[in-house]
Amino acid sequence: MPSVSLLQCPEEVQLGIIELLPPSHLVSLSRASKALRNLAEPLIYSEIQWIWKREYYPPVVKSLQLLRTLLEIPYLGCYVKRLDFVGDGFVDRGHSPRPGETPEQPEPPSLPLDQLVTAMKRIGVSQCATNDWTSNFPYLDPHTYQKFRSTYRLHNLQQTHWDWSDAAVAVLVSILPGLERLSIGVNWTTKTHFIDPLSLTSLEIFRLRESRLAPIISVTKNLKKLRYNWLYRPDLDPQVSKAVVMLDIMSEAFLQVSGTLEELDVIAETCPAISQGEYEPPDIYPQGPLVRLAGMRKLKSLQIPWSFLTGSNIDPAPGAIGPALPNNLEHLIFPEFEYWYELDELEDKDDTIVSAFEKELEDGALSHVTSLKSVCFPPSPYRLGVSETYKQKLQSLRSRFGLVLSHQTGEF
Repeated sequence: MPSVSLLQCPEEVQLGIIELLPPSHLVSLSRASKALRNLAEPLIYSEIQWIWKREYYPPVVKSLQLLRTLLEIPYLGCYVKRLDFVGDGFVDRGHSPRPGETPEQPEPPSLPLDQLVTAMKRIGVSQCATNDWTSNFPYLDPHTYQKFRSTYRLHNLQQTHWDWSDAAVAVLVSILPGLERLSIGVNWTTKTHFIDPLSLTSLEIFRLRESRLAPIISVTKNLKKLRYNWLYRPDLDPQVSKAVVMLDIMSEAFLQVSGTLEELDVIAETCPAISQGEYEPPDIYPQGPLVRLAGMRKLKSLQIPWSFLTGSNIDPAPGAIGPALPNNLEHLIFPEFEYWYELDELEDKDDTIVSAFEKELEDGALSHVTSLKSVCFPPSPYRLGVSETYKQKLQSLRSRFGLVLSHQTGEF
C-alpha cells in the first residue's frame, strides 16, 4: 500500500493526528508549510501558561514577547482560550545582592507602543486605562533599561517588574476576544485596569487575599465558574495577608458576579511561616458573616470550607448555615481544610459537623433552598475514618430529608 502524506489526508484526520502532538512538535510542524501552520496555530496558542516558583523575576520577557506577537499578528489572539499567569512569589531583598548571587537581569523586548495604543482604541479602552498601561512600560527600550538597572537596587527593580507583569497581563486579557479561562496570582494588583473580557467564563485566582478580590471579579461580566484558592502564610504578602479572614469582604466581592456565576469553589489553606522558624499552621479568625452569599441568585454549586460558611468555629451557633445559602443552590461541598484553634478541644469532630447540619435541617433554616440535591462533608481527620454511628446518622438524614449526603475520603 503506497504511503500517504499527512497533507493528503482529510482535514478531520489531520486534526485528529496533530491534536496528539506536544506543543514543541506543533511548533516544528507549523514551520513545514502554510497549510500545516493553519492547522497547528489554533492548538499552539489555545493554552498559554506561565507558572513559576520562587524566582528573582517574573516571566516579563515571555509575556512581552507574546504581547508583541499578538499586536503584530492580531488574528492569533482569537485562538487563545486559556491564559495562566501564576507563580509562587519572588525573592525579595532589602539590600543589594552580592556579585554572582542573582541571575542576570532579563532583557525586555521592544514593544510597538503605537500598535499598542491602536489596539487599545480598537477594543474600546478608556483614555485613563490607556495612560495607565503605557505608563507601566517605561523601560522597554534596552538602552534605557540598562541605564536604569545600574542605578537601582534589586527590590526596586522587582517592583518595576511587577508593574510590567500586571500591565502586560491586563493588555493580554483585554485583546484576547476568545479568552474563556484566566488564572492569576498574587502579582496582580488593584492598580491595574482592563476592560470587560466578555468571553471569560472561568476564572481561577491564587494567593490573592479577600481585600483584593473585588477589583478583579467586578470586570468579568459573563463569569460562570470561579475558583478562589485562599492562602494564609504569615511570612508571605505581609501587606495584605493577615490572620483575620474578612468573610464579609469576601462575600461582597463574590456578589459582583451574582447575576452570572453558577459554580463557586473556595479552597483554603494555611501554611507555617517557615522562614520565621514556624512549623505549625497558624490560627485564623473570622470577621463578619458570609450571609451575603444568599444573594448569588444563579449559583448552583458551592464548595466552601465549613468554618468559612459558618463564620465561626467548627461548632457554630444555630442558624449559621442556612441564611448564607442561595435559593437555587443544588450542590453544597465542604472541602478538606485544617480547622483552627478550637479543633483539638472537640471529642468527635465528624459528629459535631453532621449534628450542626442536622439541626439546621430540623429547624427549617434550609427550607428556602428548595433545589438542594446533595451535600458532601469534609473527610474525617481520624486515621480510621468515620465511625459507624456517623454513617448511620447520614443514612437517617438521607431518608428524612431526601438529600444525597456523603463525605469525602482522605485524611487531614
